[in-house]
Amino acid sequence: MYKEFFEFLLNKGESYETVLPERFNIDAWKGHKLRQIVTQKGSFLKNLYQFDHVEFGITVADARAMALSTRKLVEHSLLSLLNAGIEYRGRNVGCYMSGVVFGIQSMADPDVYEARGTFAGYSYSIANKVSYHLDLVGPSLPTDTACSSTVSALHLAVQALRAEECETVLIGGSQLNHRLVDWIQYSTGSLLSPDRKCKPFDASANGFGRGEGACVVVLKPLNAAICDDDNIHALRAFPMASQLVTNKFDRS
Repeated sequence: MYKEFFEFLLNKGESYETVLPERFNIDAWKGHKLRQIVTQKGSFLKNLYQFDHVEFGITVADARAMALSTRKLVEHSLLSLLNAGIEYRGRNVGCYMSGVVFGIQSMADPDVYEARGTFAGYSYSIANKVSYHLDLVGPSLPTDTACSSTVSALHLAVQALRAEECETVLIGGSQLNHRLVDWIQYSTGSLLSPDRKCKPFDASANGFGRGEGACVVVLKPLNAAICDDDNIHALRAFPMASQLVTNKFDRS
């Protein structure tokens, strides 16, 4: 998948499309007045609500309460580790995750009759559920610094590797734009571009276009990656010669 994404970037591809009808009826909300949405376009992941919770040993109650971003990060973390060829269960693997943590229960009434309850919908679970269900025993930290959340996660993960707090780290980010109120708020605040395009540092810049994606990378010291015969996809010349081992992501 990452090879296809690189080709997409090299070919200057665009993935903007009309807001998907399963998200909300954009025709009913489009406009330039207060409480309306100024653009009809965005970039969206498909099959957003499909999730095989049985594969990960996740209960129905947890799966129902879990934020969609957490679901994506659980899936992609597993695929990244498998692609890297890393032995991870019960190992000192750190987990540094960021994402939109508005859970299902923030958009629908929770099941008040679920006697056992669930903690899968809390913000800390965006990292902790990945660590728990993949049996990772290293540090498990969620980050939320708005647009720099995943970069902040990367910074903390690299520090953990340098300090030898863990042998391998997962860094993940998931941006999903499924809440109608966010589209309205960004429109009211004059943040969304009416032509749905981002034009950084350009005189014609008039806002940003909303896009979705999920990405997880595996970071490990180079010497250890070579010694363990891991699948190495990229090298970064950190002072400690850390190695970017693999990645796995969705894009629309």
